[in-house]
Amino acid sequence: MDFLNDLIREYTSQLNTGRILEACRGVMSFMSDLRTYLTDRYPNYVTGSMYLGYMDMTYFCFFPLRLERSET
Repeated sequence: MDFLNDLIREYTSQLNTGRILEACRGVMSFMSDLRTYLTDRYPNYVTGSMYLGYMDMTYFCFFPLRLERSET
């Protein structure tokens, strides 16, 4: 358990330097701009809400409008 506590302390220390949060904001900004670009550039496609998951996973759905309207 001491090892986990050391890792948590190191993680907190890294967060406090601001570099990790700055990187996360950069990724979120890029993904938001990409989503906006795709929405404007491809009007026949649907872009869903952006999922702001963990620091290593952010995504949104992007698919043709005809798939949304298709009957199953």
